[in-house]
Amino acid sequence: MNEPKSHIYFHIPFSTIVKILLVLLFLSCLKVLAPLMMTLFLAILLAVSLCPIVNWCESKKIPRLLSILILSLALIALIIAVAALIIPQLVQEFSTFIENLPKFKTEILNELSETNPLRPFIKNFLNHQSLLPKNMDFAPLFSFGNMALSGLTELVLIFVFAVYLMIDGPGVMAWFGAFFDGATQMKITQTGDEVSKIIYSYVAGQFITSFASFIYVWVILSWLKVPSALLLATLAAIFDVLPVLGFFLAVIPAMLFALSVSSSTALIVLVAYIIYHGIENYFIVPAVYGRRLQVSSFSVVVTLIAAGLLAGIEGAIAALPVVASYPIIERIWLRRFVGHETVSEHQALS
Repeated sequence: MNEPKSHIYFHIPFSTIVKILLVLLFLSCLKVLAPLMMTLFLAILLAVSLCPIVNWCESKKIPRLLSILILSLALIALIIAVAALIIPQLVQEFSTFIENLPKFKTEILNELSETNPLRPFIKNFLNHQSLLPKNMDFAPLFSFGNMALSGLTELVLIFVFAVYLMIDGPGVMAWFGAFFDGATQMKITQTGDEVSKIIYSYVAGQFITSFASFIYVWVILSWLKVPSALLLATLAAIFDVLPVLGFFLAVIPAMLFALSVSSSTALIVLVAYIIYHGIENYFIVPAVYGRRLQVSSFSVVVTLIAAGLLAGIEGAIAALPVVASYPIIERIWLRRFVGHETVSEHQALS
């Protein structure tokens, strides 16, 4: 007699299905809102960096709203002045670069002998379609204009969000802290105070180092008669935000432009960039940042690569202060999980 076949049934509770759907919905929303969240995070960096100035004005009996208004107008005036001085020349240099690309390529290759081992690599790079379009039209200029307009729009959003955060920031923190007990509120306040110092040091220090990089590169390249010195100096200031990797992203185009002058000029440019990189790492950065941003080079490289893959250059910029803030979070929030000895050892090594 055949026994009846047993059937195995899987029962998934309705609540579990709802939770899975909610998680998927949350991930979908997170993907859509990721650009806005990055813009908001950069606005927080800017707001935290400007708050000490606002607090100083308040200490001088200037109302907070008036302090924020004066600071905002001063920043807008500064940005407009810098843009009026630099952007027209940048556009002119970029247009000249696009028009003279074939001649630029020929001049570089003429400086390299046929036996030079670097010639094949440089030739392949210069022949790349994205660098040297076959049909010279105005498409690259329009692409550059669209990119600049998009960047300008995001900068405006960052600035507007930062102003709102400076105005309503204390109230938002108090509202958020009301959800927690007194001990947790104290931790939140302590974390905010210490992390804000990290962010302020990072943003203020990065502005100083980027400005120093811009002036140094502009002076050196102008003295060496390298084409598009202002454009290359601007790239150097932007890529200075990226430790380690930024050096290579800035020096390669500078050397290519210098090759159009002579191979010896390209070598001088390389040496000049290396000298500045050493001066910045061993003198300027320690003097500007002090000991507040003690992050190992390995951590920096891994963080930059991971953040760059996830969120591009903006993610790389925003990731460093987050990594530098980890010791504070570990000491205040994770001590009982990682252990007192681990926290003490990390503090001793930092």
